[in-house]
Amino acid sequence: MTTAVQPRIGSNRFLLKKDTHEIGLILNRFQENTRCRSVLLIDEAGHLVSKHGEDTSPREATVIALLAGTFQTTRRLSRLLGAKEFSSRVDCGMRDLMMLQVGDDALLAITLGDESTSTLVRTYALESIRRLEKVFHGAAERSEESALEESGWKGNDTFARAVTDRLDALFG
Repeated sequence: MTTAVQPRIGSNRFLLKKDTHEIGLILNRFQENTRCRSVLLIDEAGHLVSKHGEDTSPREATVIALLAGTFQTTRRLSRLLGAKEFSSRVDCGMRDLMMLQVGDDALLAITLGDESTSTLVRTYALESIRRLEKVFHGAAERSEESALEESGWKGNDTFARAVTDRLDALFG
């Protein structure tokens, strides 16, 4: 299962459809190569950017919120100790969880599978993170106006006009 759901990452990045598609390709290849159970890409605010692998829907919101809190705490702790980035591994019995920092404001949360090892995951993660950071860098350099233009929303006020008309009809 592959899902890309969040149009923004970080406070000034506008991800377009082509960006989420590229992210999906990167994470799909990562999951296939590592044979991990699932991969979640989460921004610093706790928004799910993309997910691949096993469906975690029943507990997904809780997992994401806890990961976002862990991300903030671990990032601050690593900075206090002089590190620029961090990684963490949580032993959860049969489902080990590995967390890796992606750029300054994203987290890759990986649930290891029966056939995946932390060495294998870390090896593929380094290249995947480099590619993800390249996508994020391109998004960070994109202005809001440029993002609107590229997405086709600039100058297309049909939706805004329809909403305004509907609200006017409702409230007079």
